[in-house]
Amino acid sequence: MGPRGVKGLQHQEGMKFCVAVSSAAAAKALNERSVIVNGTSCHITCIGPQLIYVTVYRFQWYMDDKDLGSALSPYGRVLSVHNPSLNGRPRVENGVRLVRMEMKSPVPHFLSVRGYQVKCEYRGVKRVCSRCEREAHHSDSRTPWCPRCETFGHEFETCSAYVAAAMETKPRWTPCDLVLRRLQQVNSPNSLETPPRFRR
Repeated sequence: MGPRGVKGLQHQEGMKFCVAVSSAAAAKALNERSVIVNGTSCHITCIGPQLIYVTVYRFQWYMDDKDLGSALSPYGRVLSVHNPSLNGRPRVENGVRLVRMEMKSPVPHFLSVRGYQVKCEYRGVKRVCSRCEREAHHSDSRTPWCPRCETFGHEFETCSAYVAAAMETKPRWTPCDLVLRRLQQVNSPNSLETPPRFRR
């Protein structure tokens, strides 16, 4: 590390010493080894705030960085939010947010920001499934999805969301579902329409 890496050395009574370093590289080098004091090997323990960069994906364009800071505030102090740009397009943002923060508790892999789910990636993150928020799988979950309130955990028929019920939100049917429903209506005994003919 060298003498330039040490910024300060403080004796805190007994056998306790506090060492301040001048850079993150010096802190890493000091943390990976022990220090010899009067012939005794002493291990170094980091006591300062844990600075970490969190990459946030799926952040909505119309949201402000303050919304993201408010959502991350329970897990530590947000120091800055950076908006990276596309390669070769310095004036065009790529929609990703790079957050520098002092993390006090682990930020979850998926976080809700104003009702929208964002994905947080950082070193040491505990990765979970985006559907059921459990570990050990990512895409084979069969957790039911409700298109009415756009949440996982129940089907459309059993949805009791107050907001969705008040807005009378209809499910998002796929084109195949719409064709099948239309054919059922036309082929019903009470229908006066002629069934459509399809070319082979």
